[in-house]
Amino acid sequence: MIIDYNQWVENDLREVIDYYDSIKAELSDDFLDLYEKVIDDLVFMPERFPIIEANLRQVIIQTFPYLVYYRIISENHIRIIGVKHQKRNPDLLRSRE
Repeated sequence: MIIDYNQWVENDLREVIDYYDSIKAELSDDFLDLYEKVIDDLVFMPERFPIIEANLRQVIIQTFPYLVYYRIISENHIRIIGVKHQKRNPDLLRSRE
């Protein structure tokens, strides 16, 4: 399975990690562990999570109020579009493609 990342995903993750580091370093470690679990779940079964519009899907990062947005490009290819707080409007991701 090919997983590629939109150019803004690294910045999204950095913002979240910096935020949780400022509260407690263990929180950012926990967040990253759960984020990696989400990516593993996507590799295993990418169609498991709901389409919110035009093949844009989202999955919740358990325990944290963040969503991973992604698209299935082909049977063996997933593109991660962004990692955003649940309160953020997913329309912000449209300009990323």
